[in-house]
Amino acid sequence: MKKKLIYIYLLVVLMSLSACGFKKISSLEKKSYSINKINISGDKRIGQIMKSEILLNSSDSGEIRLNLGLEIKQKQEIKEKNIAGKISKYNIGLNVGLSIENLEGQEKIENKLFSKSLDYNVGSSHSDTLSNKKSTTKNLTESLTEEIVSFIKIYASR
Repeated sequence: MKKKLIYIYLLVVLMSLSACGFKKISSLEKKSYSINKINISGDKRIGQIMKSEILLNSSDSGEIRLNLGLEIKQKQEIKEKNIAGKISKYNIGLNVGLSIENLEGQEKIENKLFSKSLDYNVGSSHSDTLSNKKSTTKNLTESLTEEIVSFIKIYASR
């Protein structure tokens, strides 16, 4: 009798854990989407990098047609100064406002703000500092673009 209760209890626990509804993003029903138009405001260089990556992940013959708006703001602040008062570290913040408009049903516009920041060190020469800034900006752009593409995929799979 006690063994039966234990088996029933284990069976109920296993069934409840297996039906929690969790799905990985990559296993969601993949509806293809196509980007009709992307409007970029703000930093054009970063915007073009993001635009090309977003377009690579869309298809021309997608079921869902979208218009996107990217509002990009880059902000640089002094992070640290040494004892002599010279700047030793900067912080770059990148804010991207994404607006999505579904053209199929003229659905409402979805707005989402993506934000990240990273630090970079001041180099021994001005060209080293510019190189550090450029690589940090590139890393921020790639990271935010991955987040935006994931968000668009989730939006399209709804």
